[in-house]
Amino acid sequence: MFELKDEAARRPAELAELLRHLVQAPLSAADIESARPSIDAATAEDVAIAVDLLIGEGLPLSLLDPAVSKLINLLGSTLGRGNFVPDDPFFASLVAENAGLRSLLDSMRPALATLNKEGGGETEALRAIAEGIARLAPIGLHYEKKENILFPVFERKHPRWRCVTLMWSMHDRVREEMATIAGLTGGELKPDLQSLNASFGRLFFAAFAILFREERILFPLVASLLSRSERFGLYAESKALGFAFLDDAELTILDAEAAAENFTQGLPAMPPRQSAAAPGGRAAGAAGRGDKAIALDAGSLQPTELEALLKALVVDLTFIDARDRVAWFSNGPERVFPRSPSVIGRDVRNCHPAASVDRVLDLIESFRSGRRDSEEFWIEHRGRFVHIRYTAIRDAEGAYLGTLESSQDITALRALEGEKRLATPD
Repeated sequence: MFELKDEAARRPAELAELLRHLVQAPLSAADIESARPSIDAATAEDVAIAVDLLIGEGLPLSLLDPAVSKLINLLGSTLGRGNFVPDDPFFASLVAENAGLRSLLDSMRPALATLNKEGGGETEALRAIAEGIARLAPIGLHYEKKENILFPVFERKHPRWRCVTLMWSMHDRVREEMATIAGLTGGELKPDLQSLNASFGRLFFAAFAILFREERILFPLVASLLSRSERFGLYAESKALGFAFLDDAELTILDAEAAAENFTQGLPAMPPRQSAAAPGGRAAGAAGRGDKAIALDAGSLQPTELEALLKALVVDLTFIDARDRVAWFSNGPERVFPRSPSVIGRDVRNCHPAASVDRVLDLIESFRSGRRDSEEFWIEHRGRFVHIRYTAIRDAEGAYLGTLESSQDITALRALEGEKRLATPD
């Protein structure tokens, strides 16, 4: 057991002990009573630390997740003592999105009940379910804002942040079940009701569990770690990704609240990355281009030119440096995958869901060791065909500098036929 000096320090350790027990077997009444002081006084931070402790011990998320659900049920009345009331548009938008999600999920229950009563034939109920799942799609925006804005901030602000990897795996579960239900209800054949009900059960359980964990644990904890100006700044970042289930009137209120506050935009900017100076201070290729010109091996570019050029590319670029940190992304107007300034400086291990992070690390290590120089993938993503390439970046002597990820929507390219030799007239 942990050697901890005071009650506040003992609580997360005792909750972690309860989690270890729950992985193996249900808690007895005696177990619960012996831990009653910690249960009755538990805070959001206590739960986050307890989960982090077990993840740090290497407990697989597949075993930890059901144990966490049981523990949170046990702590439900304690964590539910007060509603989280945000005082900034960033967290207010997330809570408002949750309200829309709850309403949409609940609205699908009657159609599912009717479908089961009618035996799953081609009915209005089946069409209502298919339409409901389609309307549910914007929940991806909510999860992407957490993965690309909220999680990186938590990682920087709290030493025990690894609980977010468990929540990310739950995001993926919701996405998987939505895709399964869409497949079962979107065809011409009568759906398999047993499979449909099972998938809906998993969807409802995961989605509502995420809602509770957000509003009772994650949001209050992260909000307490941020200054008011930082919280308002995160709203500016979230606008670049978009909002789920909010109408124009709600967005107008949030925008007005943000505009009325004198705040700094987002988190402090990363310091400029230093590079070795060329012999003599400037390369000949930069002559006549100004003191700020960046000398390249075939000419030079002003920083403003370079940034505009990179944003104009029809491919998304992200550079992971030799320390496995996100150093830069191209931030063009039409991205394939969401990116936020909060990911700059983030360890690449935290930029991927737990199910895929090992494959990403294996690929990077193969680049670092020199075994490989590139790898490419192509996937269906939101109805688009996307090509993804990872390339090892090396200096002139072959030393590993980092990994470049390039992603491109090539749906239109795949459909090209014949030739086009002339420009389209104005």
